[in-house]
Amino acid sequence: MPFTARTLTALAAAAAVLASTAGAASADVSATSMPAVQTDSHTRAAIARYWTPQRMQRVRPLPIPAAGKAIRVAARSRPSGGTPGSAGGKRSRLGARGLTPRKGLPSGSAFAHTSYVGLQELPWNITSYGQANPISAVGRLFFRAWDRLHGVWYDSSCTGTLVSANIVLTAAHCVREGRPDGVRNTLFSFAPGHNGTSRPYGTFTSRQQVTAASWYSAPYYNSAGTGGGGFYGQDYAFVVLDRDAYGRNAGDGNMAGAYSFYMNAPTWGSLYHLGYPAEGGWNGCSDASCKPWQCSAPIQRYDQYAYASKWDLGFSCYTTGGASGGPQFQSIGGRWYVTSVLSHMGVVHCQNGANPCPAGSPRYGLSFYGSYLDSDAQSIFNYALTQ
Repeated sequence: MPFTARTLTALAAAAAVLASTAGAASADVSATSMPAVQTDSHTRAAIARYWTPQRMQRVRPLPIPAAGKAIRVAARSRPSGGTPGSAGGKRSRLGARGLTPRKGLPSGSAFAHTSYVGLQELPWNITSYGQANPISAVGRLFFRAWDRLHGVWYDSSCTGTLVSANIVLTAAHCVREGRPDGVRNTLFSFAPGHNGTSRPYGTFTSRQQVTAASWYSAPYYNSAGTGGGGFYGQDYAFVVLDRDAYGRNAGDGNMAGAYSFYMNAPTWGSLYHLGYPAEGGWNGCSDASCKPWQCSAPIQRYDQYAYASKWDLGFSCYTTGGASGGPQFQSIGGRWYVTSVLSHMGVVHCQNGANPCPAGSPRYGLSFYGSYLDSDAQSIFNYALTQ
């Protein structure tokens, strides 16, 4: 069903309230939740002209960062089970490979673990993985990225999910480098429901992207590798889409639809991740075709980061570059919500068997972590609604 007038009015009212109170509320907002907006200098028409089907088929997927120097502190148990984020359009259907949350874990308790520093490989514990059916609200995010090692721009891709009529949730490292001098990516375009070479809802350009300022700014940045992003706990971003040539939003109910995200979701049970890994020809991805790939697994870690009370969820998965920003779904109260996005991996494995994997060689991971969506994520999303 399309958005109702009531739903649209409520979203507009929320945005208006936020805009009118932004100055007054700023003193009450934590330093880690301050939004940072980047605006593309290219016009909507220029972005649309740039992303031809042929160019989309030749992208070099963005590598998934490794946990290397991400420093966590001891996680404290705490009650969990929060509230949904702002609702989107119709619920997109999960594919046939959806999952049933794990039973038997105590209600109202956090799944917490001891701190650790450096690479972390989780015990292999996975329900299923492999090629999956597309989900209309999940798609490929295309952009121009900066290759710091070689000093060149290149066409790249991540994964994203519609969480409102015109906003895509993805990873912050897909939007800009996580360091004070980090380069911002540009020329963003989103294709919901991408399947093979098919883009059933077309592509939607973006001129604004919103992250948490602390994703790349001191003192939270802690030099985790050349790509930065030491503050993985806020590795999420919201990409604001333009309407298409017919005046439609990508997430309208008669289009791809949208999912709600769940703020402070339960930290036990199982996750269903969907992404578009394409690094090294993964999943048969080539110049001709790229299909979605899924992992289903129980939540294995719930960790807190240094510098601020930011958390992530760890789970077993088998995937690679291009899946960054892909949703991690949980079934809560009989409904599916996005509760995290794929942020980084633990130990890096090389597809050619080398150990360690040489720079530039196709990589994959078996342990992955997703930034936990908390009240700061809700605050950043609310701000994105005003753009």
